[in-house]
Amino acid sequence: MTLLRNLPPEEQLPPTQPSVVIDPTSPTLQALLTEGISDASLSAFWDQRQRDGTPLIEDDPQQDPDMRLVTFLWRGAKHNARLIGAPANDHVWMQKLAESDIWFASFRVRADLRMSYQIAPDIPSIPGTHREQRTALLATLQADPLNRFPFITNAQDRFEQQSYIALANAPIQPGVEHAQTTLPLREQIFASAILDNQRRVWFYTPQEFTPGDPINVLLIVFDGARYINRAQTPQVLHNLQRDGRLPAVPTVFVDSLDPDTRWQELACNAEFGQAIASELLPIAQQYFGLPPNPDRTVVAGSSLGGLSSACIALNHSEDIGAFVSMSGSYWYAPEGHEAKDQVFVSQLAKQRSPKAIRAFLSAGTYESSRFADEFGILEGSEHLATTLQQLGHDAVTYQTYEGGHDYAIWRGALADGLLALFGGENRIGAFTGR
Repeated sequence: MTLLRNLPPEEQLPPTQPSVVIDPTSPTLQALLTEGISDASLSAFWDQRQRDGTPLIEDDPQQDPDMRLVTFLWRGAKHNARLIGAPANDHVWMQKLAESDIWFASFRVRADLRMSYQIAPDIPSIPGTHREQRTALLATLQADPLNRFPFITNAQDRFEQQSYIALANAPIQPGVEHAQTTLPLREQIFASAILDNQRRVWFYTPQEFTPGDPINVLLIVFDGARYINRAQTPQVLHNLQRDGRLPAVPTVFVDSLDPDTRWQELACNAEFGQAIASELLPIAQQYFGLPPNPDRTVVAGSSLGGLSSACIALNHSEDIGAFVSMSGSYWYAPEGHEAKDQVFVSQLAKQRSPKAIRAFLSAGTYESSRFADEFGILEGSEHLATTLQQLGHDAVTYQTYEGGHDYAIWRGALADGLLALFGGENRIGAFTGR
């Protein structure tokens, strides 16, 4: 740990609070106000939340059976509270309920919402840039103590933990429901001469894996440590193979080193793509005993990892013929990119004209741009999928999920993507589509 800054109290700014007071739409909170705020009524309210868990989920005020009202709650903050991972395209300030200890934020959402979230109470106000002030929420960001469903199975404390909700109509995530088995992985150091660095990679070998089987799928996943721990991808792959829904999928999970290196490498970096295709891929083929087969080789990732997956498949389709992109950062464009009405990777697809690409792209409904004249993740993902289809790449699927930029979504989207690309081609023949 390195201490970057020590900010004594005399240099801190007055605590910030939401500037707009919003009356609660939650019938439960409205009833509490009608009854009157008192020690007894607040005690009864929190006792009920302790029994039922949070967030508070109620019927839609507009009586739409496909919608719900979800109210996130925090108890006892002194100055402010902010919801991170909310069903919105930005962090959301919570409101204080009259003269109570209740902070709340309500959202009218579709009944198929799935998400993880954290809450930051009493965020310190510090001098500095907007980004530095925004980052200050990390000082108190933590799981919701009344939520009954922790998302990260091996979190060390409440600050690492995230809280999880899935409403009644949230789609089934294939292979995730019983992803509890711990499977052995082999860790190895991958030293790249092209990148002049080295990192950990983890090899997952499926059970009952036969290297000579022509329907095997070789998968390379970016942000590998998080896909192992948060998305439980080895267990999900094991379950899908066991149930006959996927063939064996030997997998390489690639470490991202640090945030600066991650940004430099995954932002459609040509050298990184070359390192994956010409250095790591042959190592993986040799490790698993697989012959080169671009039609059965797929790269996958989320956010910048989704962007990188698309760029690598387009630039190296002779080696890697498929990609799974989850919430890809298609707002990205290199310096000097002029066509603001075109996603950069869509232009790359038109320029490259590679052999037929198989692809699955997905995004959350809350990942739209906050600016009318810019592509967000949602718009960019659809733009690239449409462009690929128009270019004649028939095996391209685009799917949205009611949610945001979230491993709670991505762990199921990766399974959906692999099933869409390879699910009908297994030795058992029990599955022929999504």
